[in-house]
Amino acid sequence: NSPGAFVANSIKRTKFCIGRLAQEMGLSMDRSGSRLMYDIAYKQKLSRHVQRHPLYDHKPDVRNAWIAPNALLLGRVLVSPWATIWYNAILRAEINTIRIGHFSSIGDGTVIFSSISLPVNVPPSVNIGKNVTIGDNC
Repeated sequence: NSPGAFVANSIKRTKFCIGRLAQEMGLSMDRSGSRLMYDIAYKQKLSRHVQRHPLYDHKPDVRNAWIAPNALLLGRVLVSPWATIWYNAILRAEINTIRIGHFSSIGDGTVIFSSISLPVNVPPSVNIGKNVTIGDNC
């Protein structure tokens, strides 16, 4: 990698971190203001879960697939058409890409994370069962 690319990536990541900080500060200020006005709406338990979470400049790419409401796709995740990601599944592409093929199914509670050496590729029409972990040395 060239020094210019390193600097550009560092700037993108810094912007991402500053944006996240501003988001959390805004939420904190909203709660403080609600407390001052005796508005108890901030005490209601709402899910702040984000199904597709970008990691720096890498966003999950989902193409006509079904993703459970409480599943998490983080970073460079590519989900092909007609694939299914079931409840409580976590796909963490922090280091390398995760690709899910057509008609594949990722079961409840399954965790897939990438390793430094190779991307994770789930071929088409593969069913990964419940509570499976796929990661380093697998």
